[in-house]
Amino acid sequence: KILKQAQAILDGMLESWSTTPGPLNDKLKDLGNAERSTLISNGIVSSATVPSSTATFCRVGPLDTPPFAGEMHYLLGPETHWVTFDSKGHPKEWSSFKRLLISATKQVLGTKERQELLQNSSYAHQVNLTPAIVASIASHDPEVAAALVAKSSKPAQHIHQLLAQAEAGNLALSHLNTVVLHSVNHLDSTLVSKYIQLSCEKAMAANDTAVVKGFATALHQLVSKNKDITIPESRKDDLKALFAKNSNVQEVQSWWSDFK
Repeated sequence: KILKQAQAILDGMLESWSTTPGPLNDKLKDLGNAERSTLISNGIVSSATVPSSTATFCRVGPLDTPPFAGEMHYLLGPETHWVTFDSKGHPKEWSSFKRLLISATKQVLGTKERQELLQNSSYAHQVNLTPAIVASIASHDPEVAAALVAKSSKPAQHIHQLLAQAEAGNLALSHLNTVVLHSVNHLDSTLVSKYIQLSCEKAMAANDTAVVKGFATALHQLVSKNKDITIPESRKDDLKALFAKNSNVQEVQSWWSDFK
């Protein structure tokens, strides 16, 4: 009873500090933001926006010590209105998925591990799947990266970030081609335009027939097999310049007639 009374007093003080500006309040907020980032990076906390509402809810995974209300206020932020505690902990599939996810950023997974990762890819939205992680996976296995992008909460945003990674030289054009071809349902006109522009620039700079042919093949498959995807008029000059420079490649010339 005494402990409960003491905790109530502390919670009241924390609540009071949250609405009163001052050095102590600022330090507590900084500490809360740091702890919140740690929880999110470790996959303990995941947040999402409630449909038709500006409120936010958080799911909190297993913690070593049950937190108090005041502590959660600073850990999760004042915008959090609902907190759900999971006393059962993460399922073994989640733990396996996260372990294999880390492994996939470093190497090509074996057949069995790859299959297990894909089977548990529904957990992609529950971990901190950053663009850098996706790009690292794509550099080893672009098909796995595309599958994870599809299961993420914001696939189009991940594709946009992958384009940025390729532009920075952190992802090979051949691997980007594979990701794009496996992400057709998440491509809009802006992403298609950016993909073509970037690929043309990279292929021109590489001065490599194999790179040009790989891009042309991917673009032809993308357009010919998906009626909803068209080449923007603003990008046709880029393609014309690239293919004119590689007129000796028969496949490129035959496909260019389809692109016009």
